[in-house]
Amino acid sequence: MDVWSERPVGADGVQVLDHEPGQFCYSLWRNIPIIVWLAPATDDTATRAVRAGQRAARQHPEGRSSVSFVAAGIASPSDSARRILSQGFDRKRTEIRTMVIVLEGDGFWASRVRASITNMKLSVAEGSSTRICTSIDEVAGWLPEVHQQATGVRVMPAELASTLQAVRSRCQ
Repeated sequence: MDVWSERPVGADGVQVLDHEPGQFCYSLWRNIPIIVWLAPATDDTATRAVRAGQRAARQHPEGRSSVSFVAAGIASPSDSARRILSQGFDRKRTEIRTMVIVLEGDGFWASRVRASITNMKLSVAEGSSTRICTSIDEVAGWLPEVHQQATGVRVMPAELASTLQAVRSRCQ
């Protein structure tokens, strides 16, 4: 039995589907998965993230947008973990309509991560719409309208921003 699938939804409407302290956290708010990567994805954590995404898909078959945070300075995942994570970009497999990735760093590191994201996107036939952002405010200013168009679910920018901030601050 998966203990994470039985975690209750918090007062803020966020349900944690999987969490490995210091590694990653996969939460779900409405029909928006929020994934925080604190360390490079391993085959194990990538597989667990994909499984959490499958649980989110069962809960929200209408489609989802996702927001992923990548902590500054973490190394790229291994080739095998990258192949596993590429499944998340495949719209036919995941029903992810829009994917937002928040890079928490800049410079050469951010360029390397952007290239890795592009390579994962190119590895699937029909990818999700993907946007790379550098702040929660940027996500909250862009995602609500696109999310509503793609899934039919309306979220308010301020509520999205406060939820993203709360999830990000809890995931350590």
